[in-house]
Parts: sequence; C-alpha cells; structure tokens
Amino acid sequence: MPGRLILVRHGQSHGNVARRLDTRPPGAELTDIGRQQAREFARSRPAPPGLLLHSVAHRAAQTAAEIGQEWSRPAIEVEGIHEVQAGDLEDRDDDDAIALFNAVYRRWHHGELDVAMPGGETGAQVLDRYLPVVA
Repeated sequence: MPGRLILVRHGQSHGNVARRLDTRPPGAELTDIGRQQAREFARSRPAPPGLLLHSVAHRAAQTAAEIGQEWSRPAIEVEGIHEVQAGDLEDRDDDDAIALFNAVYRRWHHGELDVAMPGGETGAQVLDRYLPVVA
C-alpha cells in the first residue's frame, strides 16, 4: 500500500534543556513546552495518519500521546526505532562529548557506517535495527 512516512522528533525533553546526551531508554520526559510542541504539530497537519507509532523512550511516547489525543488516534509502541545509543557519552553534557557525538554522526552521513559511538552502536547497527521496522 503506497503512503508517506512522516518522522517526528519528540518534543523538548528535560534532557534537552539540560543539554545532556540522554539516549538510553526510557530516558527523560517531556517538558510542558515539549507537550505543547507535540499538540501544535498535530494541529498543523491537514489530516491524521493511518498509523501513529513511537519508540520505547518516554519522551517519544509522550509526544505520540499528545499527537494522538489531538487526532483521536491510538499511539502504538514499537521496538527498534529508539534513537542512536550514545554509549560511553551517555548522560554527559560537556562540549567535548557533544562534539564527539556530532562528529560520529557526520561520519555516518558521509557513508562511514562502521564507525561506532564510543562504547555504543555503529551506524550499520542503527540501520539494522531501524530499517526492518520502517521498511
């Protein structure tokens, strides 16, 4: 069945506010601003989706719940689509950790999928768990 896949990043979380690499589920919850962002996203769409899925992260579930409430659609949790695991950088908020995280991401975007987050996943491992769910 043809259709469109729309990926929505979660609303603002307490981890975002703290500028902390918070990737390990269940993770931080949404702030009030994050909840409002999710509702505003739902209101901005011309029509609700046929299916509303979210990862195991609290912030993703809360974002989907807010969107689902606006659209009167259930939000369904699925395994495998949680964000990239920061590994040894988890819970760090320093400039060096964030720069290293971003550097690995840039390498992935340039095709170097065998590069891993320090103590974490490679780009190939992320795709191996993510693509079967969204394909």
